[in-house]
Amino acid sequence: MANSWGPAEVDRLDQLAGDVPICNLAEYFNRWARKNGYPERSRRALTDRAHAMGLSLIPVGRWMRTSAIAGILGVHEETIRRWVARYQLPAVLDGSSWTVRRRDLVQFAKRRPELFGRTPAPVLLMLLENNALAEKISAAHPRKLSDCRRVRNLDTLKVYPSATEAARRHFITRQTMATAIRTGGTAAGYHWAWAE
Repeated sequence: MANSWGPAEVDRLDQLAGDVPICNLAEYFNRWARKNGYPERSRRALTDRAHAMGLSLIPVGRWMRTSAIAGILGVHEETIRRWVARYQLPAVLDGSSWTVRRRDLVQFAKRRPELFGRTPAPVLLMLLENNALAEKISAAHPRKLSDCRRVRNLDTLKVYPSATEAARRHFITRQTMATAIRTGGTAAGYHWAWAE
């Protein structure tokens, strides 16, 4: 039967799902299929089969969504999208999500290490998978004192471990949070201050 899947095809799909963007899945799979004498599969056939196998198609291997990168770094996703637009971080639009190849992210971190600064080395290691690079960036661009100071929401009295964390939880930039603390204004509709 032409539509049946062989064990090697199932294994290859299992390897690719969650490793590459959906928009590139057919390209990667069919390159392998041609080389190994298997029939080519449409993107629809591949995604249907992946769903039937219970595989996630969200890339977290060789490729990562900008939202995942932002989550690891503790910044807003818009920050990573600005890197794509402003600093030419290579990315592909995969449906409605931007996706970055991990090796391009590593090269970008080498060119612009200051953008990854203030992030602990173990966190950078999860993202860059290069311990020497993570240690080098973390040492050259350490966390600022304000990253370690607790922040209090004056309206709810909730305390956050840092301005960065408070900003992340309220979906605003750290700069917006810092400005509200410094000026006594509001951010995300609340008043903020450094917690003593």
